[in-house]
Amino acid sequence: MLNLNEQEIIDTLAQFSPLNAMTREHLKGVLRYCEWLPYCRDQLIFQPADTDGRQLYVVQGSVLVDDGDETELIRAGSEQSLWPLPGGYPRSHRASAVEDTVLLSMPAQMVDSLLCWSHCASYLLLALQRDSGDQGDLNWMTTLLNSNLFHRVSPLNMAEIVDQFYPLEVSDQQVIVRQGEVGECCYVIKSGAGEVVVTDADGHERLLATLVAGQCFGEEAMLNDLPRNATVRMTTDGVLMRLDKPAFYQLLQHQHATQIGFTEAGNNIASGSIWLDVRTQQEYERGHCYRSINMPLDILQLKSAMLLAHKNYIVYCNSGRRSTAAAQLLARSGIQVKVLRNGIDDLAANQQLLFQAS
Repeated sequence: MLNLNEQEIIDTLAQFSPLNAMTREHLKGVLRYCEWLPYCRDQLIFQPADTDGRQLYVVQGSVLVDDGDETELIRAGSEQSLWPLPGGYPRSHRASAVEDTVLLSMPAQMVDSLLCWSHCASYLLLALQRDSGDQGDLNWMTTLLNSNLFHRVSPLNMAEIVDQFYPLEVSDQQVIVRQGEVGECCYVIKSGAGEVVVTDADGHERLLATLVAGQCFGEEAMLNDLPRNATVRMTTDGVLMRLDKPAFYQLLQHQHATQIGFTEAGNNIASGSIWLDVRTQQEYERGHCYRSINMPLDILQLKSAMLLAHKNYIVYCNSGRRSTAAAQLLARSGIQVKVLRNGIDDLAANQQLLFQAS
């Protein structure tokens, strides 16, 4: 089993695709879901129809993957090992360890959600850097969007997050949240500093941490409906940005983008619509739809000016999550977009062939 510290594991994650398109802060969100899975020689890893939902990378040893027609040997450290083991969810392949092997495992849906959030955050930050004239505003919003607090927010609501916070002027020694009370909101420190203290059963107070501008607090109790596990009080005058629980849950509400199936998408393309691939450049180069345009979601803010308002675009990614977010962001700019429902991974094998050009 690998014996790595947190930074070394994040360095390892950053080698793999598409994780390498995420910021290090967002990779910390992936880190909490990672497992190291040891396999002995000839041990089965998965077989067709398995629904384990794991995204697996070979970090030691080697794996033989069989799709029924061809076999592929994937060795740790090879170019192929930088990608998840193939097979989809549910699995269409059989995989087994050729020798003693260690795999890095993470839940595929959670990783896809965090990847989408990381790319949306990059899109929003580029817009904020363009539009914000207040460096203080830019600093706290940058810290907020680089956190993993909002990865559960519907992609269609991501652009609304910053607008849901409102400022609160606070003074030195003011208690902001109190240990044991119900968590009805969370905060980001825009300016000033604070401290986190916990009080034991005998009434003795212990300092747990200090807080500075840009840091969030109070989110765990708000998200999980738990009592506050500590008290936070200011150690200077300052300004906090507050998000109330009802506003947060409103952000979680699902909204709709125009979703179409493979057949309708094909008809739209035949009538002049254009495929728009919002995956990373590495994903695109590994296989994409012929004549599609690649505009990765994280830099879409920079490239979207190249899109034509009088054209229609069919946006796609692997799962439909990043393409749904991209469609909403583009629609705000007046671009006419539809989304390939559930992405490439949900298509039949013969339909996926359309997206394998290189």
